[in-house]
Amino acid sequence: CTHVLGDEKCGVDINSMKRIGTISSYNGSTGIVISGVDDLPANFSRGGYVRTISGRNAFAKLDVKEHSGGGSIELWTPPPFPFEIGQQIEVWPGCTKRAREDCHSRFNNIKRFGGFPHVPGSDRAFRQADVKPPETS
Repeated sequence: CTHVLGDEKCGVDINSMKRIGTISSYNGSTGIVISGVDDLPANFSRGGYVRTISGRNAFAKLDVKEHSGGGSIELWTPPPFPFEIGQQIEVWPGCTKRAREDCHSRFNNIKRFGGFPHVPGSDRAFRQADVKPPETS
């Protein structure tokens, strides 16, 4: 899909889905645990982002790589400064650009899907025929 989750072409209201929590654990790199969002399903924020709203990283926006459910999140990159325990953080929903799983099932927004789900991938388009030379006796 070529749309960005929440933009006017997509049309999904992500502001109503945003959650605010508090950092309760940080591994010193890209892994964080956020309290106050324990009820979030796995992959809620995968493809989305978190944004800090307090501390040294105030308003830093960091992309989410994996969200294993609840407040356990893995980021693509570490924050500019180490996270502080107790720092407030917003958790925004993500979209992995899949027609059926995201647009249809999760956001009920298939009419605005901006991708091409039935076009074969490059692996099919660039595959070569398996031609073997004739055997000689």
